[in-house]
Amino acid sequence: MSGSLRVGWLHSNDRFQYSYSPNQRFTAHKTLTGHWVAYRMLYRRCRQDMLGTSSELNARILELAAINISLSDDEYWVDLAAHELLRYPITSSSTSDATMQLIDEYMRAAHGLNTIPLTEQWDSLKKFRDWIVYLSNN
Repeated sequence: MSGSLRVGWLHSNDRFQYSYSPNQRFTAHKTLTGHWVAYRMLYRRCRQDMLGTSSELNARILELAAINISLSDDEYWVDLAAHELLRYPITSSSTSDATMQLIDEYMRAAHGLNTIPLTEQWDSLKKFRDWIVYLSNN
């Protein structure tokens, strides 16, 4: 499909499915603001990746989104957490406040603060966070 036909099709439609390989695929939906978002349910969790506007979409963006959204849980959620952390610069000069902010942003990006999985690693991170709170209050 030529560039102008592709952009025209994207402007007149609000969803499509893309498959880079049988295991690397997603469904894209257009938001009310005209941006496309890739979605995929994997391991009983919804994943999403911002794709851009209709005029910004190209084969490389779609391929990378299909690969990224299909990563294993460990790779996807850690990558997402690192990406989310870059959006929220550290706003405090206090070491304990900055550490708390980083931990909270990591936890929020990876799972949402109210849905932290019950694993030994997450329990250790929560204990570390609680220890920092204790130290900053004493």
